[in-house]
Amino acid sequence: MRRGGVEWLVPAALAAAMLAFTALYAADVPFSDSWDHTELIAGIRPLTLEYLWQQHNEHRLIYEKLLLAAGWCRATHWNEYGAAFGCTILLVLGGFVFLRGALRERPQLSATVRVLLVASLAGWLFTLRQWEHMVWSSGFSWGVLYLFIVLFGEAFRRYVDTGRGGWRVAVLVVATPLGLIHGLALSLFVLVFGALTLAARESLPRGYLGLCVVAGLVLATYFIGYEKPAGHPDMLAALVDPLATLKYVLIWLGSPFFPRPWGAGVSGIALVLAVLACLVRTMAMSDPLRALRDVARRYPLMIVGAIILAMTMVGRVGYGYTQAITPRYVHLSLLIVASASLFVFDCARNWPRRARTALVLVLLLVSARSWVAGSANAAIDAATLRAARLNYRDCVLAHGDDFSGCDPTALYPGGHRVHERTAILREHGLSFFRR
Repeated sequence: MRRGGVEWLVPAALAAAMLAFTALYAADVPFSDSWDHTELIAGIRPLTLEYLWQQHNEHRLIYEKLLLAAGWCRATHWNEYGAAFGCTILLVLGGFVFLRGALRERPQLSATVRVLLVASLAGWLFTLRQWEHMVWSSGFSWGVLYLFIVLFGEAFRRYVDTGRGGWRVAVLVVATPLGLIHGLALSLFVLVFGALTLAARESLPRGYLGLCVVAGLVLATYFIGYEKPAGHPDMLAALVDPLATLKYVLIWLGSPFFPRPWGAGVSGIALVLAVLACLVRTMAMSDPLRALRDVARRYPLMIVGAIILAMTMVGRVGYGYTQAITPRYVHLSLLIVASASLFVFDCARNWPRRARTALVLVLLLVSARSWVAGSANAAIDAATLRAARLNYRDCVLAHGDDFSGCDPTALYPGGHRVHERTAILREHGLSFFRR
């Protein structure tokens, strides 16, 4: 097989496994936040600009409301099963974009190392630990976020290196937060990188000041009319219990490695130590500020991921540190893990060839072990959720007009308004009432 083909076999197989997972465990029954779009999909709620901008928790969900709810779900009478593939496809696309960029930045790799490195990264990027967003329609917003962040990483690096393509970076800075609040991390990264470049007395690419203005405007605009979601923990909770905050951070970082808090926490510690060791070595070899700036330039997703971690921790640590292990955040923490793997690999670029090959083999073994363990756990949890969704559907269909005895708590926190919205599904022939 020609050079440039063999390395894609493992990513292709793991991507196919992700699509197969969705095919096996998705269900044509709304789940969690998807229920909140019931009135829009049924045509009861008009799609206005005011509603598009309306908060859902901390998020705006514009793509989800416009493309998914008012688009796909209306057109298909709410085919929730088909909609679940949206996020999976976006995650797969993002993974391939990441891998392509990693190889393009490292053209000198031998064929063997090239195959091993791609396989190790694919184990993270296509892990089934991120399963939750792969089995329901509202995962779409998270898939859009993921793909846009990966595209930003590629566009930003090219812009800083060549001075071209700044408009692509600006478009992604504006577009990404329209889905989820985590997209504001791109604006924050732009400002941080600009400050770091000036502190290191390096030159900024042409038009960067304008990009900073765009980033500032995005941050200011997002919070127009913003209200703290009712019932959410105090955002100062991180300061009240520093130990719980540290646990949250480490578990969040280690969540792609292990599906349980203890193992994830230990993995998070190992990841932090590996990155710090490489960072110290890099800073010792040149001016520290310039070294930091170069790390941010070469591994922007590692920094963006760290900003997202900080944002998530501030908003969620009040729920307890075990919340950090939830599968819905894994696709964001794995961007740090995959980028950190590249950082550690590049840190050993002056090692003898055999030693470097041994390092990438270790990275592959860690990635493969995590993929297998995470996949087994994901299959169990996803099967349990699918059974609960189908049980609710079967109960509703079996009880005609009075399905008040059907338990909806597995489908939405507290089962809030699920019975009321199920009646709307029946009235309008949506989802599992579709004919």
